[in-house]
Amino acid sequence: MIIAAVFSFICLFGAYAAVIKFFSLANGSMSAASEKILNSLSIRNTSEKNKLSGYSQNFIKTERRANLIMSVFELSKDIQKSDNTIEFIKMFRTGLSNIIHFDHSELILNLSENPDTDEPFYKIISLADGSYSDKSSSLIHSKIFSNTGKIILKENAVYLYYPDKNEFIEYRGFSSECRLIFFPIISFDIPLGGLLLKRDSKEFEIFEIDSLSIFIKQTATIFRNIQLLNMVNNLIIYDTLTGLFVHKYFKIKLDEEIVRSRTSKKFFCILVCDIDHFKIVNDTYGHQAGDIVLKETGKIIRNAIRTVDMPARYGGDEFSVILPHTTKDGALILANRICEKIRNVSIPFYDKKLNITISIGVAEFNESIMDSNELIRCADTALYSCKSKGRNRVEIF
Repeated sequence: MIIAAVFSFICLFGAYAAVIKFFSLANGSMSAASEKILNSLSIRNTSEKNKLSGYSQNFIKTERRANLIMSVFELSKDIQKSDNTIEFIKMFRTGLSNIIHFDHSELILNLSENPDTDEPFYKIISLADGSYSDKSSSLIHSKIFSNTGKIILKENAVYLYYPDKNEFIEYRGFSSECRLIFFPIISFDIPLGGLLLKRDSKEFEIFEIDSLSIFIKQTATIFRNIQLLNMVNNLIIYDTLTGLFVHKYFKIKLDEEIVRSRTSKKFFCILVCDIDHFKIVNDTYGHQAGDIVLKETGKIIRNAIRTVDMPARYGGDEFSVILPHTTKDGALILANRICEKIRNVSIPFYDKKLNITISIGVAEFNESIMDSNELIRCADTALYSCKSKGRNRVEIF
């Protein structure tokens, strides 16, 4: 509205000046009064053009800012739909690259399983290609991380890096004149990571920094929610003591493996393991010693099997393992290996060394077995055979 009025005003003065000049030339001369009017109109015309130019530039900046804010808002809505870290990274990487220009970037995230208690496990994700690298590869690693490996910059702040001073200075909302900025991603005083953006030639503008700052605050909340969801899921499917799957999840995966086996016509095996005389360990040394024995046994089993195998704490001092695409002979070899490793280990408990053994029953799934309960009964029968034969051994059903 303002721009249209100014434009009309300029056109009116331009027409008036043309009329004066026409009649002056027609008379063969230009009076001093006419010349004075023309000069005045010329000055006003230039002034109004400058005003129009200023209005146009402000309008363009306002439009760019509005577009960026809307893009950031839409990206936040999209990222909020992600329910795991991989999807979050993918949406963050592709989305941010589409709404703002930068030449170099680093998305730094704490990928530890429990950021509330575990030591930070930071990874650098390139927004250009999605590749991962260690935190030491960061453009300004020493300025972001402390000696303990934690991000040293505070929450709800933006930092501008000045190479001539070799330091970060907190952004206060004034002119940036900076080509490298860092946004800490922190939620409720828990350091989750940060975003580092760098341009080679053009400085970041104030409205870009302000818009990204809002986006990062929203992102911190979203990523924190994903971490909390992962922690809850881990509590549901993982045994907190051994780190193996829980019994309920084991049964679900066993049912799935049976369906897959019937479809592919490829059989598989399961192991059911029981620590020998575990009650004596608890009664003699206490439940703390028993927990250490369970934890060490779970670790030995996990390290002995393949990545495709699925170990679980079946309950109490019993463990179980699903072995996809494995015959009886292959399962027997693995079970004997586990049995030997546990037999030869000495578990430290204060000034003592605890020695334990384990018995393992092996069962193979085939077409004659109706369901998972029957398969487990077969493995249990083999396990009872171990017990009756003196324990510390492997038996096949």
